[in-house]
Amino acid sequence: MPISSRMSEPVFRVLLSLIFVTAGLQHMLRTEHVAARLESAPFASLALQLASAEFLVAAAGVGLLVGGLALMTGAMTRLTALALIGLLIPITVTVQLGSVEALGPLMKNMAILGGLIHFAVNGSRVCSLDGRLARNCATPTTDAKVTA
Repeated sequence: MPISSRMSEPVFRVLLSLIFVTAGLQHMLRTEHVAARLESAPFASLALQLASAEFLVAAAGVGLLVGGLALMTGAMTRLTALALIGLLIPITVTVQLGSVEALGPLMKNMAILGGLIHFAVNGSRVCSLDGRLARNCATPTTDAKVTA
């Protein structure tokens, strides 16, 4: 397989992960601002039945950051992608449905969902912790000494 074909998957994974790392940091560093946006969202009442906006934003921030870093490194890629899907769907429903102004961000989240589905189905083997672990588990190590 040509190197360009092999490298497209880790490049895709790293670039996709950046939105989660960035969003996670923003949720954690600007919790009040993001919480205010949540409170004014069309379907905020769905989320605010569970907990305060500040708690939900901070918890989502941790999940987004940890998930983004795990996706970036290719650690437990399938599980990570599923967890990020689990975060993305309620955020999308709560904040972006019901508003014409949010149509662009809604479509962006649909594209991100497609990327996450790709990694949930396929995992990651190239330039990833998953790939490294698979190679280590599949290849028995030997301590054979070279004798002359």
